[in-house]
Amino acid sequence: MRLFRILSFSLLLIVAASLNLIAQDWELQAEGLASRWQAIDAVDSNIAVAAAWSKHNTGEDAIYRTLDGGKTWHEIPWDAANFPVLIDISIIDSANIWVVSNSAICHTPDAGQTWEVQFQIDSTRIYVSYIEMFDSLNGIAEYEFEPGINMPVQILKTTDGGKIWINQNHSYLINRGCCDFWRGIDFVSPDIGYGRFSYAGVPLDTVYLQKTTDGGQTWQNVNITLEKIHAIRFYDENSGIGTYPYNKPVWRTLDGGETWESFPIDSHDGWPNDIEFFPGDPARVFAVFGWYLFFSNDTGRTWTEIPTPFIRQFRDIAITDSRHAWIVGEGGIIHTSTGGGATSVSENEPTLPKKFALFQNFPNPFNSYTSIRFSLKQKDIVSFKIYNLAGKEVAVLLDKKTFSSGNHAINFDAGNLASGIYLYCLECSHGKKVRRMVLLR
Repeated sequence: MRLFRILSFSLLLIVAASLNLIAQDWELQAEGLASRWQAIDAVDSNIAVAAAWSKHNTGEDAIYRTLDGGKTWHEIPWDAANFPVLIDISIIDSANIWVVSNSAICHTPDAGQTWEVQFQIDSTRIYVSYIEMFDSLNGIAEYEFEPGINMPVQILKTTDGGKIWINQNHSYLINRGCCDFWRGIDFVSPDIGYGRFSYAGVPLDTVYLQKTTDGGQTWQNVNITLEKIHAIRFYDENSGIGTYPYNKPVWRTLDGGETWESFPIDSHDGWPNDIEFFPGDPARVFAVFGWYLFFSNDTGRTWTEIPTPFIRQFRDIAITDSRHAWIVGEGGIIHTSTGGGATSVSENEPTLPKKFALFQNFPNPFNSYTSIRFSLKQKDIVSFKIYNLAGKEVAVLLDKKTFSSGNHAINFDAGNLASGIYLYCLECSHGKKVRRMVLLR
């Protein structure tokens, strides 16, 4: 019994130390407020606002704001009964917030004390899916009809803070959809934007990315088909990145879409939900695929997976400066005040791990089989063991085996174990790291 207590206590210390190492770069915020977060936007390193799909106590949509860099989050009033399904959010100062919810655009000038409906269409076959306010007056929003309705995608523009939203597009993009909400549209200014608009039933390899330079009134083909990109984001009119699920390459343009280059990324078959450039530095980029966060220090040429606290299905990223960023997903909000733990990459030297790291297993939860990745800064002797929550060792995957520096992966067959939560522990000369995994039969 004494040995069991020592082992259990040791495991707790290992878990705490592991979480503390992760928290040096990313910390989990807004715990206990909502189980599903949809969108986030930020003014600076202190002020941010996030939209949730499911509050813990009611299951309703809700909006939360922080004024202290995420140390505390406070709910601001929102009429979830009449305006459910929050999709996108935009903030330009601590009080002025715009949200889109199904077929409505709503604005508050006083952090939710009062709301005004600036645009609404009474139809269940229309939905607003994107909004971007560039300042207190100028903004762009997008709404569209369900596939099969012979109507164009609607690009709305305001120059008076949303008092009037003017439809810009009347004859372009007929019977098209935007392909997965905000992921497929991005405006870098009130005039210049890109959109991944597809026709219902038309093969994606025959449809091209679109570009506008007049606020959405006219659109032209950009030289890449939609079969290669799903989520798009641009730093400015020229530099942009497109991603696709299923471990497909990342595509990059530096000339406004005239030419594109592709670069590999091991995205674990995750769904690409967002890409964001660092303000003032187009070389630095974050991208999220499902449960995984990736960083590039060379405008998408190479990508590094970044360990984060436990969270599922990352959805939206907000970056305010070189050190501060938020990401929302299912399970909470993660925040960095150190730049996210990203390091520079040299194109002239092989990319080697900068530190000893243990990554989240994939898939997780899993049924019998899963893969676990780890990185070693230098050649080392490694032990890898699995424990149940009672602290009992249930499997030994590696027993003092020598590995070279670099990235490695091992497979785990849990065929003899019961459903439940397990801890996997990696030990080498640099210390121990522990993560959780969930086995579901």
